[in-house]
Amino acid sequence: MGVDVKLVTGDHAEIAREIAKQVGIGMKVLTKRELDKLSDKELAIVAKDYNIFAEVLPTDKLRIAKALQKRRYVVAVMGDGVNDVPALKQANVGITVNNATDAARHCFN
Repeated sequence: MGVDVKLVTGDHAEIAREIAKQVGIGMKVLTKRELDKLSDKELAIVAKDYNIFAEVLPTDKLRIAKALQKRRYVVAVMGDGVNDVPALKQANVGITVNNATDAARHCFN
C-alpha cells in the first residue's frame, strides 16, 4: 500500500537518473531498448520493479500506464503536450500542468 512514484520520460537515462536522484525516487531504470524487448504481459509483471522509464515514446507511456493498471495500480499521469494525451486519457487520474497545450488540457472532455 502507498504511493510508487515513477518517472516516465523521453529523456536520456542518465538525465532521468539525475532527476530521480534530486527528487528522491528509486534509481532502477528501464530504457526504451529494454522495454521494446518485453511483451505486454512481461511488462505488466516487471513494471512495478522500475522507478524510471527513460528514452520512451508517447506510445510507451500509454503501454506503461496500461501495464501498471493490469497490476491493479491506480495510475496518475502528468503531462503537458499532445503526445501525452493517450496516456492522460488512459490514466485513472490525469494531471495537466499550467503551460499544457489545449489538447492536453481538454482531453478529458
